[in-house]
Amino acid sequence: MPLTTTKIVLSPRAEKLHPDAKSQLAARAGSLTDKSICLVDNRKPNAGLLMESIAAVLSRDYAPRQITIVKKPRAGAALPKEVLEDIVAKYDAVVEGICS
Repeated sequence: MPLTTTKIVLSPRAEKLHPDAKSQLAARAGSLTDKSICLVDNRKPNAGLLMESIAAVLSRDYAPRQITIVKKPRAGAALPKEVLEDIVAKYDAVVEGICS
């Protein structure tokens, strides 16, 4: 008898924030063709592998101008302010993954 596994994939897309939220959702980048994309590796186990896999799929399917993977200093640490400012200035879209 074949062994089967059911997996549930949750969408990370937020359609709207809770009415009491103090911030706003970022605008969608639209098409990723010819865009600069930053992937943030949070240094948790397998995060780098996940980001490399996402970069490969984005490159293959969306023809971005550039994909860069930025690594946090260590797992659980925030990106330094100057790195965040650089990301905001240089990239059209950011993907941050959480792996453990």
